[in-house]
Amino acid sequence: GNKSLSADLEATRGTVSVLLALVVYGLLGANFLANRERLRVTATFLAFWGLGISIFALLQYFTWNGKFYWIRPVLSDLASPFGPFANHNHFAGYAELLIGLPIGLIVSNGVRKDERLFYGFVTVVIGVALIISLSRGGMVGFLAGAVFIALLSTKLKKEHPARLGVMKSAMKGLAVLGIIGAIIASLFWIGADPVVNRITDNKETLSSSRTWIWKDAWSVFTAHPITGAGLGSFQTVFPQRSQYDGSWGYVAQAHNDYLQVLADGGIIGGVLMIWFMVLVLRDVFRGVRSSDPLLAGIALGCGGGIVALLVHSLIDFNLQLPSNSMLFLLLCSMAAYCSQKVADQETKVEVLPQPEPNPRRVGV
Repeated sequence: GNKSLSADLEATRGTVSVLLALVVYGLLGANFLANRERLRVTATFLAFWGLGISIFALLQYFTWNGKFYWIRPVLSDLASPFGPFANHNHFAGYAELLIGLPIGLIVSNGVRKDERLFYGFVTVVIGVALIISLSRGGMVGFLAGAVFIALLSTKLKKEHPARLGVMKSAMKGLAVLGIIGAIIASLFWIGADPVVNRITDNKETLSSSRTWIWKDAWSVFTAHPITGAGLGSFQTVFPQRSQYDGSWGYVAQAHNDYLQVLADGGIIGGVLMIWFMVLVLRDVFRGVRSSDPLLAGIALGCGGGIVALLVHSLIDFNLQLPSNSMLFLLLCSMAAYCSQKVADQETKVEVLPQPEPNPRRVGV
């Protein structure tokens, strides 16, 4: 028969279609963010959106009747619904992306003093919903993003003497700790028993639910090291490389976005992935150096959300959901705008005309 780079041509065609749609979406997002005002409006919208979706998720959680939106029944026994998502881990991934922006804007003083209380409230509500979703990967990702924001906040432009600058940096770190403390206090106020039980639960461990999939996913990669088995073909190839008996249902993802990129795209896919991540994080680090507190805060918050999801992706597959990958790309575009503005400022060198030296008059 005809040779093909993909072990599942139909799955690859479908995956390529989704990737092309994401590329178009990313380009549209990057072109929409054409000025500072649009960036500010987008950041404000995402804060309100995060607040709204988190309130809805909490309301549905506390009034759960076995149906999405209280009207649509859950059709799969494998579903673990939370909010509008069929899987609680994916809601957590979405919330991780949203929670960084309000934290970044608070820490950078990118919003007015009277707005910081509101953004703090937004952060606490999103954080509570994220943790109540009982996604352990989401909790770890959120903490990683918060630590990233606290550490990178020391790179924000300082308009104070050195001693005061150190104090301000410490205050920014304390602000992040204060937000985390408010989230924890809110959890105990509404009842933290489910969260504590989830964290201490030993029934589902990485070895029982993840590592055996990772081992077989690595086997798929080693069998197709250069180009991979083909985009979207993981669920087709996985049974060929695994001794899994099917007791947990079919395995469609590697539950590790990095391993799945290697399995589907091989070394070529892995290099492209690393290249993209380096560019995005470079934009975040450069954007934080902006002298504009709004742009610096947005870059910082986007970086926190991006890092949170990248950490969560070590044990899950959030970036394979179009909703989560679209929001991820939007944050990348926002960080890129902030970075470009800093680059423009740094490369704008005013060349002043040099005065002609006055000829020395020689007396006769």
